[in-house]
Amino acid sequence: MGKPQAGKGGIRQGGALLGMAVEMAPPSLIQGEAGGLARVVEQGGCSAGIYMNRQQGYYQYDLSRLADWSLWVADYNDYPDFYYAFDMWQYSDSAALDGVPTQADLNFLFVPSPRG
Repeated sequence: MGKPQAGKGGIRQGGALLGMAVEMAPPSLIQGEAGGLARVVEQGGCSAGIYMNRQQGYYQYDLSRLADWSLWVADYNDYPDFYYAFDMWQYSDSAALDGVPTQADLNFLFVPSPRG
């Protein structure tokens, strides 16, 4: 398989769709389309989630319509303060990483401790 390539149709590697983002669309469209897209992704055997920033989560989305999926929240602060439960926190969109020619996003994925 070749290197992943980003394009208008999403991120693909060897013809396989790895991920897709919907930006600059009305929240009502994203809520409906995100659910439909998430179901298609899950039918393909992958996990699906919904990406948003704090303001979208508080003021634009009906989170009850997105309850079936993991939430990935962008909140560029020293700690996440999104009130509702979420699974991944994007804490930076401007990291400098050795070997990466552009600024990079940094994220934490919250998972339960195996120690119980």
